[in-house]
Amino acid sequence: FAELLLSTEFAELGSEPYGIAVSQDGTSPYVALSRQDAVVRLDARSLVEQERFAVGDERRWIALGEAGKRLFVASAYQGRLSQVDLRTGLVHEIELPDSAGVEDVEA
Repeated sequence: FAELLLSTEFAELGSEPYGIAVSQDGTSPYVALSRQDAVVRLDARSLVEQERFAVGDERRWIALGEAGKRLFVASAYQGRLSQVDLRTGLVHEIELPDSAGVEDVEA
């Protein structure tokens, strides 16, 4: 898989591709497209888009979980977290706890 990670090829993904996560077998990079409110799965060899997930809210950070069955996507703003079921393609918003007791810090 090292040869895939050392590629000097470029994928045309639009403005602000941000976070990236790669499947365990190295065949599927996932890229957060923050300005397009989406995450795409690419073919690692051709860099052609294979699948697109609408996640909204300018998502930037992504991580694979549960042996590559789920993708977690966090937003740059609004403090939102989504879970993408990679078997079904369904996107679910994860409820985060309130930040009760945390005071605004003034300079």
